Amino acid sequence: MAHNADLIKQAMFEELQKILNPDGETRRQAEERLAQLKFTEGYGIYLAEITVNQTLDLAFRQLASVMLKQYVEDCWAEIPDEGFDKTLIVNPEAKIAIKTILPQGLYDPNSKIRSVVAYSISNIASYDWPNDWQELFDIIVKCLGGNENSVHGAMKVLVEFTLDLDKQILDVGPMIISEVYRIFEAQSVYSVSTRSYAIKILNSLLRSVNTHVESKQDQTNIFNPTLPIFMQKMIEGLTVPNGSYSSFELKTEILKALKLMISEMPKFANQYLSAILPPIWQLLTQMADLYIKIVVNETEESPFAHNAEGDENEDFISMILQIFEFLHTIIEMKKYKGAITNVLTDLIYIIILYMQITEEQAQSWSIDPEKYVEDEDEQGIDFSIRNTAHDVLLVIGQEYEHKLLSCFSEALGKHITVADADRNAGHLHWWKVYEASMLAVGSFKELFMANETTFDLYQYMNLVDSAMKYQVSPYLLGRCLWIFSRYCDCNVYNRHVLEKVIDTTISSTSLEKPVVLKVIATRYICI
Repeated sequence: MAHNADLIKQAMFEELQKILNPDGETRRQAEERLAQLKFTEGYGIYLAEITVNQTLDLAFRQLASVMLKQYVEDCWAEIPDEGFDKTLIVNPEAKIAIKTILPQGLYDPNSKIRSVVAYSISNIASYDWPNDWQELFDIIVKCLGGNENSVHGAMKVLVEFTLDLDKQILDVGPMIISEVYRIFEAQSVYSVSTRSYAIKILNSLLRSVNTHVESKQDQTNIFNPTLPIFMQKMIEGLTVPNGSYSSFELKTEILKALKLMISEMPKFANQYLSAILPPIWQLLTQMADLYIKIVVNETEESPFAHNAEGDENEDFISMILQIFEFLHTIIEMKKYKGAITNVLTDLIYIIILYMQITEEQAQSWSIDPEKYVEDEDEQGIDFSIRNTAHDVLLVIGQEYEHKLLSCFSEALGKHITVADADRNAGHLHWWKVYEASMLAVGSFKELFMANETTFDLYQYMNLVDSAMKYQVSPYLLGRCLWIFSRYCDCNVYNRHVLEKVIDTTISSTSLEKPVVLKVIATRYICI
């Protein structure tokens, strides 16, 4: 038997090496041979041994790890999918051997190996834990107390697995939250990436508890005493500058956790609201200047890194989007209306800043005008900051109604003053604030028409009329035409203005005009 096992192992080594061969026919034959070897008892065991063997070539090990991952997905379940060959199901002895070998891979110095091993372990656990793998959480706790590699590996398991916890969460929940807090809090010991994973696990745990644990007392037993101090540390984490101890990714994960607790655990989170809002507001306002210079106007090079660890620029955008998602959540909750009302003018002002057209969007729409139509109709697939900020503004309008008017007028006045100063100073991008402001004004037609004494619509439309003379962008001119079409049935129109709008619209469709302007003008003359 031992001799046969050695022969099978040797055959697997040879066929796996052939799969890495650049010759297509050699690879095809090797795949066919491995498909036959899959029926042998040692197939999964040998793949596990290769995966964790650090003396072997990394590409060879990665191939084995991916094949093992697929093998677990296909063959571990006792009741396979219909049409599946039951003889491929992993036998009990092989399962024990694989579960003994695999945890070694959580300590591997290569992150890709750790990730695939973690996924396979979590997949196995979904079938075997706790009845047939009672020692799993002892293994995870040991890994969490190890080095940076093992901590990362263990947390990858937990990220994949905690969503599936059910009744057992009462036993392991307190341990998980205690360990991930220990890791998050130890900023001088663990990397920012590892600490970000700790918050991901907290998010998974919070969702699991809210889904599976009905008893409020049981929930309290899981969360106390760790969650209150964890909450305070996360709030503090929002103010830590990016660098050795923080990143956009970490702040995004913290924001997700806070949003989850605000929406799903309001009784617990409400006591922290006064501490949560200031750093979030600070982030939103501080990032606005960077966002405008780097993304909206591209007047400065991005200082953010793009490397093997990830794309900081994408993380920057993700964090801003997450801030808006958080704001969306609290704006819709009546108990937080007072907190929002206190900053409503500033909030509207900052939202309009984020609603500006980016250089990338302007270039994309010029090349493909249909993309402009899709994005403006909110049917595009891109989840942009412009659209997200606009959505939050619409929610504010729904929730705050007449309180919006005076705040909106004040915020709008500030934007016009700044934009006019930029235009007079020769800055090229002044028109973007005008365009974003018009988009905002046009979004509340009924409200403004019903309250003309609070919002001077006639004066504003004169401002739009004046803006049509500036030939700086088809998007500004198009937005002027759009807002005139939006308010065409109000009493601010006179014959002169109407003729001017029609003439401008018709001239905007002439052959020499940009295609995107012709599309815009054609759309809005029909509204």
